[in-house]
Amino acid sequence: MDTSTHAGARNADLRDETRTDRLALLFVAVVTVALLLRTLEFVSTWGSRIPVQDDMEMACYLVPGWQVSWGQLWAPANEHRIVLPRLVFLGLLRLTHDFRSPLFFQVWTHAALAIGMALFARRLRGRSSYADAFFPLFWLGLANAENFLLGMQVATDLSVVFVCVALASFCWSREPMGIARASVVVLAMLLLPFNGGFGLSQVPALAALCAWSAWTLRKDPARRGAVRVLAAGVLLLVPLFLAYFHGLRSGTMERAPFEVGKMLVIAGQVLTLNFGPAAHVFPWPASVATALVVLLAVAFAVRALVREPGERRRALAGLVVMTAPVATALGIGIGRQAAWPDAGWADRYVTLPSVLFATAYVVFVLHGGAVLGRAAQGALYSAFLLLVPFHVQYGEYFGRKHAEPITDLYLDAQAGTPLAVLVERYHQKIYADPEGFRNRLQFLASAGMPPFEQQRRQSVGVEAALGRPIAAFASPAEPRSRYVGGSPMLIAACDAEIELDVPSGAKRVRGRLAVPYGMVLAAGESDPSSIAVRFEVLARFADDARRELHALQLEPLLREEDRGPKDFSLELPAGTVRVVLRALDRAPKRDAPPWAGYGGLAFE
Repeated sequence: MDTSTHAGARNADLRDETRTDRLALLFVAVVTVALLLRTLEFVSTWGSRIPVQDDMEMACYLVPGWQVSWGQLWAPANEHRIVLPRLVFLGLLRLTHDFRSPLFFQVWTHAALAIGMALFARRLRGRSSYADAFFPLFWLGLANAENFLLGMQVATDLSVVFVCVALASFCWSREPMGIARASVVVLAMLLLPFNGGFGLSQVPALAALCAWSAWTLRKDPARRGAVRVLAAGVLLLVPLFLAYFHGLRSGTMERAPFEVGKMLVIAGQVLTLNFGPAAHVFPWPASVATALVVLLAVAFAVRALVREPGERRRALAGLVVMTAPVATALGIGIGRQAAWPDAGWADRYVTLPSVLFATAYVVFVLHGGAVLGRAAQGALYSAFLLLVPFHVQYGEYFGRKHAEPITDLYLDAQAGTPLAVLVERYHQKIYADPEGFRNRLQFLASAGMPPFEQQRRQSVGVEAALGRPIAAFASPAEPRSRYVGGSPMLIAACDAEIELDVPSGAKRVRGRLAVPYGMVLAAGESDPSSIAVRFEVLARFADDARRELHALQLEPLLREEDRGPKDFSLELPAGTVRVVLRALDRAPKRDAPPWAGYGGLAFE
């Protein structure tokens, strides 16, 4: 066979490989787009504009006058400091005024993970594989239904993103890291603790890799910049960890005596959730399959460590990164023993261990070989393809279950059901703490958010909220109109005075007074003695003399009965030309005066 024949055969092989690569890439793209559209439809159908559970914690940020501070962002939520999820959630909420926006953000985050890891696998092997559709099946399937319908699960999504970014940087090429890749790894590692315990627990694995990489590269003159970056990243973790744990109190969840056996079982349950809700329906098959995936990946990585010196860095990276979700699972095993025996099968944890299977797939691509590696990739893809019908059925079931109490709450609120009744009916289904639920519903009402958006549509001007034209007004700040207890009211800062002309022949004046409790909570007040407002209703005569007709002091943080509007009806003395409404701050311990509300003023 002559040279031209050999060249022609090689060109034909290259064309076949190119065609196969393009077809595989197209297949993965089609699967990704199809799953993305299906998941977006799922969130559009079942996602709620009324926050539930942990999302309710963000309701306060929409209350007028709420000032976001670092202290609020850094404040612990149980054992978590979720600065980044709060920032993402708050940014989306301020931008859209829609509690569904973090849900859609999660879907797009999962899509970005699936696309990024599929392209990364393509880079590692030099071409696409049909099995790379594993990634969209893994991250965009309705196994994630509970995560997709709870916005604060952004915390788990971002943690997975940062670890996968670090994994890709470590394994990008056979060459040791330069400054750029080292900087990406360090940035991802330093951002993880700002996602709470889900991120913090995965930091030690990355820190160990950074320290090892810096040590092994220390004598390479071309890598000195990378060594400095890696070493600095590891050192910065010390003050970051100290700050994280300083003042951190134990969470409010019920605790049980620690048992090693329970910890290991719960951790195993969490790791099997790579297979989604199917894990607790078919626990033994899921457990065995998870163990096989992990053991096979470990075997491939260890073989590369021993036999392939040029691949030792990437093999070690794969081994160490697989321990990151294991650490998270062990942490859950320690903290949730009171929920035994099914503590680890909480479906909101589905995304958490996904780094384990994603890393295993990368190990299969890098070190599995042409036969076993391809078979392992194909097996993962096939398993998740077979699980699609089960997870679709689960997603539809969970979506309906999730929407039922929210729909009922919305209909009841639209019908004008009193707040106390809403709390009694729905706190067990939507937010466990009745007092906290009431406060957060008040936040939503103050912001005119669902299920109280009719108050925004029915918003009125300041004078209309008061019920009468204002003759004279004096206050440290401009008045506002707000709904308090379902009624429109004029809101004025203490120490305010409002004067109203008395119509000819009027004998009585009636109205209502309130300290807007939602705005009190939004200001972050916690000291019961910090809010005390004295309301006074005075009669003013033609000679400017005044007589007090009514006085009432409200302390809503100290006394529950002082919350909400208080009605009054007073007889007017003869010769009254104006009624004066005055609110005085009786607890001046604050940087700014509290607010007082007036509404429903009428003369009879």
